[in-house]
Amino acid sequence: MFSIQLLMKVKSIVRDKKYISWTLLLPIALSLVVYFAFSDIGKGDSFDSIPVAVVENVPEDDGFYQALVAMESASGTRIFSADKYSFHVAKEKLKAQKVIAVIVMGKKMELYFNQMGVEEMIVKNFVEHYSKTQTNELSFVRNSEIESTKQHSVFYYYVILAIMCGFSWIAGIKTVAGMEGSCSVLGARLQISPIPKWRLFLLNALAALAVQFSEIGIVLFLMSYVFGAFYQNQILLLIQLCSMASIVGFLIGLITQVYLIRRKKMKK
Repeated sequence: MFSIQLLMKVKSIVRDKKYISWTLLLPIALSLVVYFAFSDIGKGDSFDSIPVAVVENVPEDDGFYQALVAMESASGTRIFSADKYSFHVAKEKLKAQKVIAVIVMGKKMELYFNQMGVEEMIVKNFVEHYSKTQTNELSFVRNSEIESTKQHSVFYYYVILAIMCGFSWIAGIKTVAGMEGSCSVLGARLQISPIPKWRLFLLNALAALAVQFSEIGIVLFLMSYVFGAFYQNQILLLIQLCSMASIVGFLIGLITQVYLIRRKKMKK
C-alpha cells in the first residue's frame, strides 16, 4: 500500500510541468549550451599551425627558433609553422597575409602584426615569456595554450550539477507547503485525512527525493555518455556527492518553510 501511494505521489510531482521545467529541463538545456559552445574548441584535429616568419640577426643563437618549432599541441600538432627569412621577404609575406607574425631576433626581440587576434596573441605571449626566461620557454606554452578546453567545459558541467542540487531546496519547501492547510487546498484536505501525519510527511519526502535523484541520474547520464563530459572515472563519486548535496538542500528547504509557517502563525 505504501509503495502504491509513493508511486502516485511521484507521478503527481512529475506532472507538475513548471517544477520539472526548472529542475530537469533547464539543466539539460544548459548542458546543451555548454556542449555546443565547447565541443569544437580545443580539438587537435581542428587546430591549424600558426605560420610565423623568423628573422635572425644573430645566426649563432638558434635556441629561440628551435623552441618555436618544437611546440606541439596535446594531439602532436605543431603550434607554430616557422620559417627563416630575410627581413624584407618576411615583411612582404606579412603584407600578403601568408604569415601571422614576423619575429625579429636580437637582444631585444621585435614583433610585427597586421592585426591583433587570437593567433597573434599566442605568438606575442610566447615571445614575451621567452625573452623573460629562456629556461622555461617550453613549459609556458604548454601550460597556457595547450591546456585542454575540456577542463573548462567540465567546470561548467559541475556548475550545472550544483544548480540541480540547489533545486532540492525547492522540493523541501514544496513538501512542507503541500501538507500545510493554510498554504494549499490539498494541504487542507490532508489535515482531515485519517492517515498519520508522519506517514504523509515520509511519503512526500521520499517521493520528492526520488524525483530529485532520478533527475540527477538523467542529467549525469547525458553529461557522461551523450555530451562527453568525461565523468566515467568519477561517476560513482559524483552520484554520492550530488545525493548528499540534494539531501542537505532538501533539509534546508524543510527547515526554511517550517520556520516561515511558524513565524506567520506567531504573528497571527
